[in-house]
Amino acid sequence: MGALSLSVLNDRPSLGANVGQTFARSMKRGSMVLFAAALAATLVSCQTKSATERVEEALKRQEAERASATSAQKTDAPQPALRALDLPSPYDLREATEIVADGICPTGFWTLFNDKPPGATAEERKQNEALRKERAKALNASTYIVRLRGSPLVSLSTFDAPAGKFVISVAGSVSCRDEKGLVEIAWNTPKAVSTVPKGEVGINHWEAGLETFDYPMASLSEAKAFYEQNRINLSARVAFTLGATTIDHKMEKVARVDIKPDLSVTTERIQYGGGIEDWGAGRLVRAQLIGIRVARDAEKTELFDRRRNKR
Repeated sequence: MGALSLSVLNDRPSLGANVGQTFARSMKRGSMVLFAAALAATLVSCQTKSATERVEEALKRQEAERASATSAQKTDAPQPALRALDLPSPYDLREATEIVADGICPTGFWTLFNDKPPGATAEERKQNEALRKERAKALNASTYIVRLRGSPLVSLSTFDAPAGKFVISVAGSVSCRDEKGLVEIAWNTPKAVSTVPKGEVGINHWEAGLETFDYPMASLSEAKAFYEQNRINLSARVAFTLGATTIDHKMEKVARVDIKPDLSVTTERIQYGGGIEDWGAGRLVRAQLIGIRVARDAEKTELFDRRRNKR
């Protein structure tokens, strides 16, 4: 579970060079000839603009350069070390292994499953298989922590005035990736979701229900202030050990896609799919939940700590 967010920034060069910058670069190169050529090109590019416009643009560039220099100085300055939060067990990262949501699984996570070992060659697979028992034992003996922050991983409902409470929801699972692909780790009841593609679209993954907690408030004014301060800033730590594992398979016959090219554009023919494919939800680890700690102020102020028996 989880989502990725990508953004692309397109940097466009300015249309005209700054005369002062050109001069400085030319002097550093020690070439007045190059400076004269660059200056002439700059003046030609600015012929269509008024003197006032050129002055305003120069001032803006100087201001941007000044701000950039100041920012660089701040970045280069030594930064004070961040002090780790001193939290009680089982939420202390010094006593547990952290699993980052949508990150890399702990080493050897594949050993938890009754499946073939990874490896590009037969020899590599043989070596990995020899490590299976030892690595699986170490993984099952460890305690794990997942840190979650912000919606939808940790979300705050609107205030229910008649009931006098908020509802705080915490994700019931996260995913990580090992040598063989995605693994879902669920501390709430999981469900396999699998839709075989009809044409080009299909879905296969695990879903787990949210962990929900009531959080009462004494008054509307208190509730309003709490909502404004915390509607996007709540955090949670989930502590657990590893439990049973399963692999969901769903073997389906999938139609072959064959798209003939538009010869006026390309001669490339697109073909894929066809035959028997596994559209199951994949690998799942049932986490044995120890507790969930919900906090605000970057985890400093605890709202509640709910412990649970292993299940």
